[in-house]
Amino acid sequence: MSVSSNEIQDGGRVSVTVNFAENSSHNIQGGDTINVTWPNTGQPTFNGYVKTLPLMVKGVTVGEAVVRQDGATLTFNDSVNNLDEVAGYVTFEIEGRNTTDTTQEDRKSGTITSGGRSATVTVVKPEAGTSSAFYYKTGNMDSSDTDHVNWWLNANLEKAYVDSDIRIEDYIQGGQELVTDSFNIDVEGIHPNSLYGAGALVEFANKYPGSSISVDGNHISVVIARGYASNNHFTINYKTKITNPNQKQFVNNSKAWYKENGKDAVDGEDFNHVVDNVNASSGITGTLKGELKIVKKIEGTEIPIPDVIFELKNTEGTEIKDGQTVLQLKTNSEGIANVKGLPVGNYTVKEISAPDWIDFDLLNSPEKQFSVSASDTEGTLLSVENKAKNIEVSGTKVWDDNDDQDGLRPTSIKVNLLANGTVINSQTVTADDDWSYSFTDLPKYANGSEIAYTVEEANTPDGYTSVVDGTTITNTHIPETTEVSGTKTWNDSDDQDGKRPETIKVHLLANGTEVASQEVTADSNWSYSFTELPKYANGSEIVYTVTEDAVADYTTTYDGYNITNSYTPGKTSITVTKVWDDNNDQDGIRPNAIQVQLYANGKVSGDVITLSAANNWTYTWTGLAEKANKKDIAYTVKELSDVEGYTATVGDIDNGNVTITNSHTPTTPEEPTTPSKPNKKSDKQSKDKKSGLLPSTGDSDGFGLSILGVTIIVTLIAGFVYYRKHN
Repeated sequence: MSVSSNEIQDGGRVSVTVNFAENSSHNIQGGDTINVTWPNTGQPTFNGYVKTLPLMVKGVTVGEAVVRQDGATLTFNDSVNNLDEVAGYVTFEIEGRNTTDTTQEDRKSGTITSGGRSATVTVVKPEAGTSSAFYYKTGNMDSSDTDHVNWWLNANLEKAYVDSDIRIEDYIQGGQELVTDSFNIDVEGIHPNSLYGAGALVEFANKYPGSSISVDGNHISVVIARGYASNNHFTINYKTKITNPNQKQFVNNSKAWYKENGKDAVDGEDFNHVVDNVNASSGITGTLKGELKIVKKIEGTEIPIPDVIFELKNTEGTEIKDGQTVLQLKTNSEGIANVKGLPVGNYTVKEISAPDWIDFDLLNSPEKQFSVSASDTEGTLLSVENKAKNIEVSGTKVWDDNDDQDGLRPTSIKVNLLANGTVINSQTVTADDDWSYSFTDLPKYANGSEIAYTVEEANTPDGYTSVVDGTTITNTHIPETTEVSGTKTWNDSDDQDGKRPETIKVHLLANGTEVASQEVTADSNWSYSFTELPKYANGSEIVYTVTEDAVADYTTTYDGYNITNSYTPGKTSITVTKVWDDNNDQDGIRPNAIQVQLYANGKVSGDVITLSAANNWTYTWTGLAEKANKKDIAYTVKELSDVEGYTATVGDIDNGNVTITNSHTPTTPEEPTTPSKPNKKSDKQSKDKKSGLLPSTGDSDGFGLSILGVTIIVTLIAGFVYYRKHN
């Protein structure tokens, strides 16, 4: 008997291995037992992780090892009686505790005993600390329940004052799934409570308004409202069901946001934890007299290979069994194939088939020879090895960022491949690869154990959170939003003449295009607000402007988003806005400025106005006369600049607002090229080109069609005049 370590920390584990074998003085028989004991009272105490491990030879159970909390027992049954050279082992884990009531370091030792063998293990209780963390994540496996993992989220251990809500995002990783009705929530402090069971989450939200615990698959979101977060210690405990019992470790990732009074804010810091799975295994071998037993293993390991077929022949061509001169033997799940009662003679055995994941060549498969004689006291044992084929690990990067609305997505990311938790390779992944990656020619086993391959993103891009589900890496970014708000001011001596309307209409424009409007009244103190607006489009910040419908006898002026209407009887105002339809100046030919002119009844009115990015491509003419010679003046606006590559379209003046749209269809190269003006981020160039493919309305063909249209109209008018004159 041996132990993996002679010293562990309080709550740590130690592996116990019991080896057994027949010798000249004792043959293992049915009813034989091997007992292992350890102290479970006093200091220290040990608890076994409950398991039942079968002892099997060639698919037949010859005994079992039962691990209890207070000890372990190996028991053999009568099926072991027909075996010679019986040998095997059992390995299991026990937990050590030293709960001595002291704040100083304390060391207590206990003895693990099996028959005349023993091993001493010291359990160290460390010196108690003087301070504790505000938030931490932990977990363990209960020795009495090895099918689940226990997890704890602990917040505000010292019951401190906080300056913000506490938010926790908890991500349960692979090999386990959340048990949704297992929550236990304990609150200590000025608002104590203990909530548990299926209704715990709803009850938590009811007792602590503004707080919530929500579940989405293996993702848990926790919000503790600031008013309850202060002066209370929150412990949230839950279980996960193990779905992959062969997995060596179970990982749980956690991020937290909080602001402890008088300390720096914690903004999305990682608080991850790993719980090791319980290690338990067993094995046994034995050989029957007059039997051929083939043991098939992966080269250099003790890992069995099932479903391998061997062909057995007698060199004399005589009957072997049941009238057959050739037998086919197939290995079982333990990699063993056997046949009993072979007649005396000389034999050959050859491997003729193996599973796909085994490196096997029939043409070069060796033939082994053995003999059976009347004087044999034991059977024949053949050990045959094969190499395992390599495997592949491939996956995909998924972007959850509203098609890179904020332009933060990088042009590439780096994926690390880990073997048993150690980085062994890396790969750069880009949009050119459809954000997919693949690691090939990987060995499936190492040092006798199957390799656990995992992937991780080397560095999560700023503004994103990364979650790994198997080999799929999802980066999530919540697009940034903004708001536009302003106030309407009336400069009319408190509506002295009673001309002020009861309502006005404000239009919101994004890059010159209307996206929303709002009725504004005195009930809202003539204020307005547009909220939850996207801050970016295609990676560029959106320029928001506002206009209002013209109000009779008032002149409008704008100061940012604030609007002032001055009472000017007989006067009005007109606002012009320039819109660029050129896929965010993809081809880099947009001018820095253009000139526009206001016309009154077709005649120039005022100076030429320059529009540019500096004035958000908008301008308002104020103090314009509404009438001339007792008739309404017809105002129009024209663009004076002739911008090469663009077609200008001037809209009608609608409620004092007019839009001039300059359209340009960006070029689309047949092969990827470097654009004349660099784009902002990542793989968005191809996306921007697609969104910018709008029909062109200018050029020489458009001019020719315009001449043809004018000619047709003149002809129709002449015909109409001729008809009226002669009729």
